[in-house]
Amino acid sequence: MSENNIQNTPLHAMSVTVTQTNESSKRSRSSTSPDSPPESRFVSVLDFSTWKTKLLLLESVVNLKDTTITDLSMKVTQLMKRVEQLENELKDVNEKTKLLDSDVHQQKQQQDILLEQQNNLKQQQETIQQQQQQFQQQPTDQGLASWVSVASRAVARVEGKKVNRTPQQIEVLNSVVSEQRERERRKRNVIVFGVPMSSKTTPEGQDADDKGFIERAFRAIKADVKKIKNIRRFKANPSSNRPAPILIQLYGDGDRSVILKAAKELRKLTEYCEVYINPDMTEAERILDKKRREDRYNLNQQERNNSSNTRYFISGDGFRKFTVEAGCGADTQMQQ
Repeated sequence: MSENNIQNTPLHAMSVTVTQTNESSKRSRSSTSPDSPPESRFVSVLDFSTWKTKLLLLESVVNLKDTTITDLSMKVTQLMKRVEQLENELKDVNEKTKLLDSDVHQQKQQQDILLEQQNNLKQQQETIQQQQQQFQQQPTDQGLASWVSVASRAVARVEGKKVNRTPQQIEVLNSVVSEQRERERRKRNVIVFGVPMSSKTTPEGQDADDKGFIERAFRAIKADVKKIKNIRRFKANPSSNRPAPILIQLYGDGDRSVILKAAKELRKLTEYCEVYINPDMTEAERILDKKRREDRYNLNQQERNNSSNTRYFISGDGFRKFTVEAGCGADTQMQQ
């Protein structure tokens, strides 16, 4: 009798020995060896195959679960990284939001400041318009000596009206406009005559000497030096022995009248008795001023011929009288 031993070791199971016998061998063992194990110790080939298949299935399921767990772990790790990235992005967004809020607040403050300035400008504009209306309502029937003033009044009368003008009228009106612009440009300037030329050889040194002389003269007549914006000497005339005049630019519109009023004190000072401060005039103003000076000279000459101590000085478009006192190169004005 032949006996075949089959040994197989499935995964996740202990080794099992299977012995295949026939009926004669079973009976022989039963008869020959009373101590042999019972028949239940032997497993059939069919049952073994079934168990083996189940074990393989269980092993596949376990492997599949292990793979699934590994995949889930990787996904959880990726999700955690994504959450961390989103948190960082959220922090950046919050910081940018704070910066934007700060910018909005600053812009709002600037807007409030601009609105306040706009309101102030509107108030100033209304004030200027009221002053302009008051000025326009003032009587204008006073006689004006210059053709420029007469032409200006003519322009004011036809302003805003469509009228047919001759080329000569247009030329006159253009001249008036140009004259007004030139006067506006010069209204803060004065010209100083009689300032000695500097002995310095460099332009910087000459400018420094001119500035020092002007400032000393201003202090001598108690004029505010801070009103001076710029000092510039004109180019010298080669055909004249006189020093070139100096142009002084002032800051305020009303500074020129203050300086011209104080300049009368220069004639009382020995150091500055040959220095004169005059307004910066346009060509038309210089022509009219020259005519008034000639008329004043003729009037004063008549008084001198009569041995009178009465003199005339220019006041606006006319003349006023004053008495003569001893001075330096000029008469001292004392109103009668």
